[in-house]
Amino acid sequence: TPEAISNLEKNLTAKNWEALGRIAHKMKSPFSFVGIKELEDTINSIEEYSKSKTNLDLLPEMVSKVKTVFEESVQELEIEKKEIS
Repeated sequence: TPEAISNLEKNLTAKNWEALGRIAHKMKSPFSFVGIKELEDTINSIEEYSKSKTNLDLLPEMVSKVKTVFEESVQELEIEKKEIS
């Protein structure tokens, strides 16, 4: 969700690793449900790295990828919705 993406970014900026890991964990099911398989590994890594406080230097790029792929997916869904209507 847009709110979850925003919270990922906020907690990344604040270096609140525990909250970042919790948010990533909560995002796994919705992304899987709507079929955004591309992000499963990235979300799992964000959760793992945040909780273990390892590879923290990789998190900004990963969060950026989640945001980009999510936004692209929303645009694709909007296009499909218009075509169906």
